[in-house]
Amino acid sequence: MEWAEPPDAAASAGRGADGRDARMNASAREESRRAITVARALLAAYFIGSGANMLLGLVHLQSPDAGERMIGFVRAVQATGYLWVFIGSFKVAAGILLAWPRSAALGAVIAMPWSVNIALLAMFLEPGRGPATAAALVLGLNVLLLWSYRARYLPLLDRATGERDR
Repeated sequence: MEWAEPPDAAASAGRGADGRDARMNASAREESRRAITVARALLAAYFIGSGANMLLGLVHLQSPDAGERMIGFVRAVQATGYLWVFIGSFKVAAGILLAWPRSAALGAVIAMPWSVNIALLAMFLEPGRGPATAAALVLGLNVLLLWSYRARYLPLLDRATGERDR
């Protein structure tokens, strides 16, 4: 048997007696869930696509948006050999983790350093050009995901949990 709140208790909690606000909250939660799913899918597609392009050697520096400083930086990273493969591999891994809801929180954490790096590269090497908008979008989506999964990270940061584990 379910216990229902009396009408006056519902009103004092800021809800109508008919539960209308509860339905609105459920609707808002559903819209939020959809937005997170779209953000997760976009970020996963970006990281899988860009990482795969790096690993398959499909990155071409012929873009009109790429300036000399950006091209020089990318060529230097490519010339190391190992760093280019390392970054591409971790981008693909982050994208795959983001693609599945169960591992999306871990994928967002792994993707964050690259999101920040992309934004910083665009800001300092290509100020005022097209890549800055895409970089801001990638960083914004990642911050949104990290915020939405914050409850999953809190146990890692909880002092009491750390002290109990010892």
